[in-house]
Parts: sequence; C-alpha cells; structure tokens
Amino acid sequence: EDAIAPRPHTANASSSARLHAHQRAPDLPSRNLKPAKAALGLERAMASSAAPQARGTVFLDLSIGGNAPERVEFRLFDASVPKTAANFRALCTGSAGTDPKSGKRLHYKGSLFHRVIPGFMLQGGDVVSGDGRGCASSFGGSFPDEDLSGRHDRPFLLSMANSGPNTNGCQFFVTLAPAPHL
Repeated sequence: EDAIAPRPHTANASSSARLHAHQRAPDLPSRNLKPAKAALGLERAMASSAAPQARGTVFLDLSIGGNAPERVEFRLFDASVPKTAANFRALCTGSAGTDPKSGKRLHYKGSLFHRVIPGFMLQGGDVVSGDGRGCASSFGGSFPDEDLSGRHDRPFLLSMANSGPNTNGCQFFVTLAPAPHL
C-alpha cells in the first residue's frame, strides 16, 4: 500500500512526541523522479514517460519533549493505494469525525509515538487508546491491504501498522533505516 512517502526532516524522536496534523494543497511531482518500488508506504514506480499525477501533501508537526514543533511532510500516492491515502489524509485533517465504537476523534492531532525503536522505526497514530492496541479508520474499523509488492529498503518510509493481513487502521510507522524483513 504505497500511499505515503515522507520527505525526511531532521528531528529527534522520543515516546513523548506529540503530533499536530494538517493537509496542504495537492502538488505535482518533478518530471525527473527516479522510479521506486511500490510497497506499504513506498513510492510506486513511474515510467519516465508517464505524466505526473497530482499527489496531495500532508504534514505532521512534531513536538518532542516540549520543544517547538518541527514539520515532517508526506506525499500521498492516491492513484496507487486510494483507500490508504484517503484514510491517512482524513486522519491528518480530522475530516473523518468520530469513531462510532470508541467515541474518540479520528485525528492525529495530540496523539503520541507510542513505540520508538532507535535505528529501526517510530510507531504512532493510535487515536483510540494511545498505546498501540487501538484500531480505527476513516472507513470504520479496519480496512483491507491494497498493494504489498514493494520493500522497506530505505529510511523515512511511512507505512500503515497493522496486526496482520487486512487490518489497516489509524496506526502508522516510519522507518529510520532499511527494513527489508518487513
């Protein structure tokens, strides 16, 4: 599900990082992008002759240890994994409303990175319980996988975190190093 590929931004991570999420207007990629493999959170390969597709950009403002927030931007790949991109966008903007099961607002604003493994990944986005046990999406509950053909072969790739096949919800992770085993 190659919905999201982040633009790296330097920030130190800790379990107390707070997210403030927003959406920017869609933009067009450069025509000289190099092809990349598709996978959960990775860019879909584009032929050099392909016309650029409009891709929305969302961002998270991360506040770490009470410091001023720093921005991390993610480009969405709506054509490749439309449900995953729509879900992540809705959770960034808060447009999905409230989870009917938990009554919690479906918005990353104020949520935590509940799992930080230095040199591997940051996991966050549990808007239900805040500790990695919650699952909700803009579609209600979980939703099916879309495209799992690529690999996590570099740092700063953002993917949906799940508890097995077809259990995507609100949680996501960002790789800090290549993770080919995922």
